[in-house]
Amino acid sequence: MSPLRLKSKQCYAIGCGAQISRQMLMCREHWGLVSRSTQNEVYRTYQRLTRTDEEVEEVGGRDSLRPYVVATMRAQLEAAREQGMPDELLDILAADLKTMETPSAAVETVTP
Repeated sequence: MSPLRLKSKQCYAIGCGAQISRQMLMCREHWGLVSRSTQNEVYRTYQRLTRTDEEVEEVGGRDSLRPYVVATMRAQLEAAREQGMPDELLDILAADLKTMETPSAAVETVTP
């Protein structure tokens, strides 16, 4: 079976093995550890990525994947912090998030 056809995936929270719907980011337990503002950011950025072709034409194009990735990384960091994960891990997650938030972190396309 193709990975795109799977009906479930693993929770995005570190160390969680819960199987969740593909439309969800985290299981209920870990999602509850994420601040409401970050939850809203995840929803908002996800909705922008999943616009229909008609909606894309109305707003003038598709959004970058970066805002959604940043929102999901922020949610992962918040859940990890609330779980009391080790500081070393939190520092790595925070540094990764900061890198993604920096505009210069854009993936460069190499042309042959």
